Amino acid sequence: MRVKRRVKRPAVLHLLSGAVLLALLAACGEAESGSDAADTPAATDTGSAEAAGQSVPDALEALEGLSADERREQLIQLALEEGGRVSVYTSMNSETADAAAEAFEADTGVAVLSYRAGAEDVRTRILQEAEANRVDVDVAWIGDSRLVPIREAGILTPYTSPHQDDLVEGAVSEYWTLNHYNIYTIAWNTDRVAEGEQPQSYEDLTDPKWDGIMTLEPSDADWYWSLSNYLREDQGFSEEELEQYWQDVTSGVDFNSGHTSTRALLVAGRYAVFASDFSKGIELEKVDGAPVEWLPAIEPLFATPEAAAIAAATPRPAAAILFMDWLISDGQQVLYDLEVDVTRTDLQALDDLEIRFVDAEEWAEVEADMVEEYQSRSGG
Repeated sequence: MRVKRRVKRPAVLHLLSGAVLLALLAACGEAESGSDAADTPAATDTGSAEAAGQSVPDALEALEGLSADERREQLIQLALEEGGRVSVYTSMNSETADAAAEAFEADTGVAVLSYRAGAEDVRTRILQEAEANRVDVDVAWIGDSRLVPIREAGILTPYTSPHQDDLVEGAVSEYWTLNHYNIYTIAWNTDRVAEGEQPQSYEDLTDPKWDGIMTLEPSDADWYWSLSNYLREDQGFSEEELEQYWQDVTSGVDFNSGHTSTRALLVAGRYAVFASDFSKGIELEKVDGAPVEWLPAIEPLFATPEAAAIAAATPRPAAAILFMDWLISDGQQVLYDLEVDVTRTDLQALDDLEIRFVDAEEWAEVEADMVEEYQSRSGG
């Protein structure tokens, strides 16, 4: 898989002496333990975490030089001494979140306490809790662009792991690591579109033959922005040409909310083309025998990444690091088995396709404007 994305590689931490490692073990051993798991993570005052002398940088430094197995065993021991639980705030769907939690606990003996909501709600809750000087979250697992304001508020801490070397290019940032992604693609109904008659390029979406039989999803502003950038920067479109392009595309298209429900309309033959569907959704429909396809794909494909990051004030640094490590190592197989596109290089099913991740930093800056702009085109 060819991936394009700007990425900042975190600096390598220096090896900590054995004496400091023993001190860290002692500090972690004094942490509160034995608490019962609950549906909602228990709040922790930020001052208590600081007073205990625990920190993620210290924990990471103490792990330097250990083999992967030694690192894992050390983290499990420390996580159990911290109370045997990790609090994860996530926007993953229930199937993904539950499967990950069950597999992680089975692998490590550490329970996952989850708060699950929409990505924007997760972001808001983390920011509000930080303002209230409380720590309920150890790991935030949401879209990486939603992590930008959380990092800017000083809530996140850098994370490094040897497992990051096993991920695709662009998956590693200083404060978060990508674990999977959703790929936007043009999909079509094979009963309505003969082989070879499907769109062959993004420019083909302007063909009047698709008027009334092509659909888009009005919340896909990041796809709209990514495609606009590609046409402008790679294809040399002027602003006037780009405006005309979108007028031509949207003049005859229907906008339908929800990828799953809109895909159902594609499967049923109501539409011939769904121009901003997700590839995995189409693959699942194909398994069930639906007359839909997305290959050969129009490149580049644009993908929205999902990432995880650690709260700087977590009172459970070992548990947080353990969950992060698991999510980008053994957890990748768990996600892959759920038909999710993951970031581990040996689990790539689309090696020959160019996939461009939506840049979190840039998207966070323009998101509000692009959402408004795309909604104006969709009539929203």
